[in-house]
Amino acid sequence: MKRRMVQVKLLGELGRRFGRSYSFMVRNPRDVISALANQLDGFKEYFCQAHENGMGFKLVKDDPEGMDYDGVMMSC
Repeated sequence: MKRRMVQVKLLGELGRRFGRSYSFMVRNPRDVISALANQLDGFKEYFCQAHENGMGFKLVKDDPEGMDYDGVMMSC
């Protein structure tokens, strides 16, 4: 699969905590999460533990329904 530049916007609590806008060369949504986890101190831990605090996340591309946590397939 070919890599492409994507614009990533973190909204809500994620945006307040880690910044709101990023650009990455990625192949898929999992690469986006991996890039964020590698560049932002505490992101992976926050992301992986958020569901324990009743928080959820959705990756939105062209489909307004987005992709849920399980769809990202990130190993925490």
